[in-house]
Amino acid sequence: MGDSPSGQMAYGSDRGETVIDPFANAATELSEGVPALVDTLVRLPLDQERSSTSGYHIAATPCIGLQPPRTDEERETLVAAWLGLLYRYSQQSDIILHWRTDNSGGWRVMRVTDPGAETASKLVARVSEAMEVSSDPATGDTPDARPNVGLDLASEVNGDEIWDHDLRLVAALGHTPQLVYNAELLSAESVERFAENFGRLLRAVREQTQQPIEELPLLGDRELKLVKRTGPAEPEGYLPVPVHVLFERQVAKVPDSVACYHEDKQLTYRELGARSNQLAHHLMASGVEPGTAVGVCLLPSLQPLVAICSIFKAGGVYVPIDPTHPPELIAQMLEEVQPALVLTHSEL
Repeated sequence: MGDSPSGQMAYGSDRGETVIDPFANAATELSEGVPALVDTLVRLPLDQERSSTSGYHIAATPCIGLQPPRTDEERETLVAAWLGLLYRYSQQSDIILHWRTDNSGGWRVMRVTDPGAETASKLVARVSEAMEVSSDPATGDTPDARPNVGLDLASEVNGDEIWDHDLRLVAALGHTPQLVYNAELLSAESVERFAENFGRLLRAVREQTQQPIEELPLLGDRELKLVKRTGPAEPEGYLPVPVHVLFERQVAKVPDSVACYHEDKQLTYRELGARSNQLAHHLMASGVEPGTAVGVCLLPSLQPLVAICSIFKAGGVYVPIDPTHPPELIAQMLEEVQPALVLTHSEL
């Protein structure tokens, strides 16, 4: 084993996992100025895995039954429903997308945080404000973002355009909305179901204005029957929300309250959020994506909680490893689970 140039310990084994010490030196400490975690890709349920060889095959599906937007107010409601749909599918607290309202203005970057907690009417109001901020391309606080979803309110489908989105809603004033997608990653059946759910959510946004987006009806009768037949029984009113989304809401509500303590040390929600954001960025840069197993082998302290939060934010799967167990047992666990990374201390 050897120390990496960054001061983090890493080694490779015949199992292929990498062991990283994210707490090796003071350089990994976060200040309060570190920006919140931004994952620019909306995690859509793709039919084909994305790879370096994935190309673009553009296809389109009309949103049957939806009336063309004819006023700015109707268009803003449509956008709110689109953001709500992306949230409901991805369960991400940050939704980032490309959007444009005219062909000459170019693409801009829109970022909406935690749309699921907003009522339908408040999300429509936020959309209205966002669309009035600027007419300059690539506005917003994530100028380097390269979103994989788009919102085109300027024109009808243009097959000659350079394409870089997995999915795009095209809804110009006076035209029936369409979903344009990359058929290399999404199937026609999946996008048709996506369009049906979008229409259902749009109607709910119009009619149930005081309901939170995450509580509005989304699935059709066929899908609901399938969920009830195959899914586990859930308490009445239960709405699954990822733990990291709940945590970020708590950070926003009580940033300076104590989130955790160990012996004579403690972290506020703001501090815990900032440290876990930095480590989550590092994990994603190291290849962690949804479903990637990440081990945590740390003695009791504040650091295991930072590590766990960061894994959830990066979309990984948390694998607890007790450092007090015999080395043989730890080796057996690593062999069985095959984590891509293990977060630990160099002295362990």
